[in-house]
Amino acid sequence: MFSPSISARMLLGLSSAGTCAAAGFALHTNSATQAATQSQKDSGQYDHLMGTWIRDKHASDSYENAMTVMQINPLLKTAMRQLKGIKLEVKDEEVVLTLLSRFSWFRLQERYPWSGQAVQIRRRDFRRGKAQGNLIQESDALWIEQQWDHPVAGHGSECAWSPEPGTLYIDSTIKVKDDVAQYRQVYREHA
Repeated sequence: MFSPSISARMLLGLSSAGTCAAAGFALHTNSATQAATQSQKDSGQYDHLMGTWIRDKHASDSYENAMTVMQINPLLKTAMRQLKGIKLEVKDEEVVLTLLSRFSWFRLQERYPWSGQAVQIRRRDFRRGKAQGNLIQESDALWIEQQWDHPVAGHGSECAWSPEPGTLYIDSTIKVKDDVAQYRQVYREHA
């Protein structure tokens, strides 16, 4: 199961192009970034990344390869193709990520403490078992690290960052065994 010393990050990094581009869509492994600081959260450093974001399908990469790497079943693939956006919020001492879908039955919400403490969350592939995830603050990026066990054990990184006001990128890397998928999703701020 998840070990804090293993740093394969499901990076919901909210950052500038430098942080995410430097990661090169790779799994984030810098353990020095694991300590999140309350002062960054309190300063509003990530406020421009919070809100409701609608996926720009034409500007985004396909995540078909990621679904293949994760061995997603056909019904879930159909639902994932209908994701319309994400919502990022700060509630109390945590960041809340909600996936927005055109299907009311397809809902996923994850809560990550600012402290960086690992939490148990639902697997994004909706298989039995749980995943472990944690939030890491790095410069102007927020990283969410996730790891899950069998069936289809794996880990990944996502990096979300804002290249300009009103736009959010999420760069993702998923790794299962020796298979790796990388893609970028582009979101526009919901008015």
